Amino acid sequence: MLAAVATDYPAHEEILRRLHVEGASLDLVCFADHAAGRLFAAVRGTDRSLNPLTTPDDVRSNMHVILGYGPARAEAALSEYRTLRRRFPHYDAFGCGHSLGGAVILHVAKCVEEEPGLVFKRIDVFNTVT
Repeated sequence: MLAAVATDYPAHEEILRRLHVEGASLDLVCFADHAAGRLFAAVRGTDRSLNPLTTPDDVRSNMHVILGYGPARAEAALSEYRTLRRRFPHYDAFGCGHSLGGAVILHVAKCVEEEPGLVFKRIDVFNTVT
């Protein structure tokens, strides 16, 4: 549960306290609200800290986008999302991402838009690179 964060956002405290982390990696984190039957997928943007675990994939993904291709990080995020989504097939899914993360979540959403049970109900993108 996200109880520690919930107090920082009192207007959303009730919902935040219901969220459980169901999957997390360097690129994607999925939270579930089991009471409301909702799944939230969030994709991180470019890591500016020159982290050896994230920088190579971020640079490659940014170059792919510049050249007009889908972000390289999208394939791993798509695989993770499909795996997690199949655990909660009847939940409404929501996605969000910032900057490069926005491009990744848009690519994931595009890939699953024709797959019943995997489609997102809503996507929010902030400062996308696309």
